[in-house]
Amino acid sequence: MASDTETIRLPNATVFVEARAAYIYMREEGQLKDLAEAQLYFDAMDMLVTRRGIRAALIDSRAETSVQSGAVREAMWQWLGSGKTFEALAYVLVDSMTVTRVNMRAVSLGIRVRAFPDINEAVRWLLRRSTMPPRG
Repeated sequence: MASDTETIRLPNATVFVEARAAYIYMREEGQLKDLAEAQLYFDAMDMLVTRRGIRAALIDSRAETSVQSGAVREAMWQWLGSGKTFEALAYVLVDSMTVTRVNMRAVSLGIRVRAFPDINEAVRWLLRRSTMPPRG
């Protein structure tokens, strides 16, 4: 059985992971600098979900150092939109404009990704969504 906590180290970012009962909590620091690093992140997330068997996650991104490049951001949306890794994903973000932008994009893509300025709101949404049947 996997430990309840682990750390994923990437060239310019670190993800601190904690398995909780109904979801995986992740605190991200740093930034994905390019598409190669983004792919390392996607691969690490895929392996994490496979090991843990939990397809819902809360990502606390309040400690990220800067905005990702447009290419990295688009790759992130393509990966999230694939539905391959997560069934439900809640982000906690600092900037209210980014929260709005993420939510609008997620709704337009029809994926279970939402952003919140408050971690408690994110947990409530995630717990409600993680009990819903998977999308078909």
